[in-house]
This record gives sequence, structure tokens and C-alpha cells, in this order.
Amino acid sequence: MSSNSASAAATLRVLRPVVLGLMALIALTLLAWQWNAARHHPWLLALSIAPLFLPLAGLARGHRYTYAWCSLLTIPYMALGVTELISDPRRRAVPGALLLLAFAWLVALIAYLRASRGGHRN
Repeated sequence: MSSNSASAAATLRVLRPVVLGLMALIALTLLAWQWNAARHHPWLLALSIAPLFLPLAGLARGHRYTYAWCSLLTIPYMALGVTELISDPRRRAVPGALLLLAFAWLVALIAYLRASRGGHRN
């Protein structure tokens, strides 16, 4: 095993839990946000967290295709964070955290895809 492939394997072993951990933090942020809301909407919480469960199996197995399409799931969370940052200036902490977590999640997904690319250069 060459040093480059060993380095890539080590990077993948680190990035996989980072990606899953960021997803968990996004879910916890959404849960805390709804918990502290003036009116609780369980259906809204379920609607916002449900997409995070779709890619779990593929991400845990390290399927590159799942990491690629999962990057598209970051867009609604970033849009929600930006929208709430603009619409409610008094409560910016949670939407700001959601925006940062979604961006970090996107960066981690892209880093995983780059590290797992191997000989599949386009």
C-alpha cells in the first residue's frame, strides 16, 4: 500500500464519523429550535429531520454515490438558516448555528468525495 492510499484511507476513516456527526448536530439543532419555539409543530420537526435519515445506510457504508447526492441535502438547511437569519433578527443564534453546521457538512462531504476519488479522476 502506497503512502498516498494509506493517507487517503486514514482520511476516510476520520471523515465518515465527521459527516455523520454533523448530521446529528443538525438534527439536534432543529430539535432544540422547535423545542424553544413559541408554538410547537411536531409535523414541521418531522418534515425537517426526515431527510437526514434517507442517506444514513449509504453514508455508514461509505458509498461515494450517497456522499455525492447527500451534498444536495445541505441546500434546504442552508436556505432555512439564511431565511431565518434575515426574517427574525432577535433570534439569530440557532439559525446561524444551523447555517454553519450545514456548510461544514457540505465541506465534509466534498472532502470525503475528494479523498475517496482514488484512480477515478475525470
